[in-house]
Amino acid sequence: MKKELALFAALSLSGPVQAQMPVSAGDYYIRSQQPSGTFFGYHEVLTEPKTGYVRAVYCDTVFWVRKSTVLWTENEAKAGRHLFIEMNLNGGRQLICADPDEQVRLEDLGMKEAEVRRFRASNGQLDQKKSRMNVLSEAFKQRK
Repeated sequence: MKKELALFAALSLSGPVQAQMPVSAGDYYIRSQQPSGTFFGYHEVLTEPKTGYVRAVYCDTVFWVRKSTVLWTENEAKAGRHLFIEMNLNGGRQLICADPDEQVRLEDLGMKEAEVRRFRASNGQLDQKKSRMNVLSEAFKQRK
């Protein structure tokens, strides 16, 4: 694992990479944290295509994300939170990509300009598929 991280760091620092890096087994998340370093939220990203997900390249690595996840990263960055893509494996976390909000925007997903405007105006509600965590989060918000 340390060799993979060292290789990733060396390639990241060596300038533009023509080939996209493969990802290893594990669960991947875009994590949001406050400037103080405290955890704020997360969205899962996938390493394989799935219905309702679109292809996005973060730090020369291909992931599959929901459009609402990309909008969420934009909104989190606007709110002043820091974003990272991390891999969770065997109870540990490994940094894969810093500042994913600067890497992919809705416009990069092949959406037409009018569709991007509607999607932002709906705050991602046009993306019908909701994650289990989003449903739970909304349920707790309603209890307040």
